[in-house]
Amino acid sequence: MIMKNIIEFFSDFCAKRRKNKMETMDITKLNGKIIRYVSERIENEATGEVVDTIVARSSVININENNELCLISGIKDIFKCNADDLKAGEFMSLEGVILEGFDLTCGKHRKIIAYYKYYR
Repeated sequence: MIMKNIIEFFSDFCAKRRKNKMETMDITKLNGKIIRYVSERIENEATGEVVDTIVARSSVININENNELCLISGIKDIFKCNADDLKAGEFMSLEGVILEGFDLTCGKHRKIIAYYKYYR
C-alpha cells in the first residue's frame, strides 16, 4: 500500500515535470532551423491507437513578425501557431522538437514532430 502510494506520487511528479519542461522551452532558438522531415502524431480517440504520418520533407522553422511559429516546406505552410499558445519540447538527443498547438492553417489542434537536419 505504501509502495503503491510512493510510485503514484513519483509518476505524477515526473509527468508534471515533463509537461512543464515542454511548455517553457525558449522557441526563439528554433528560428531558422532546417528540418529533415516532419511527421504528425494522430491519436484515434476510439481505440487509443497512435499513428505517426510523415507530412513533409526538407522544411524550415521560421518565427515571423506576428509572433507566429511557421513550419514551411517550399512555399507551403505545414504548421502555423501563435507562439503564446504553442507547447514545444526538444528531444533529449537534441535531434528534433515536438510542437503542439492550434494550427492556424487547417484550424485544428495538432501535434507535430520535426527532425533537425544533421550537419557534421
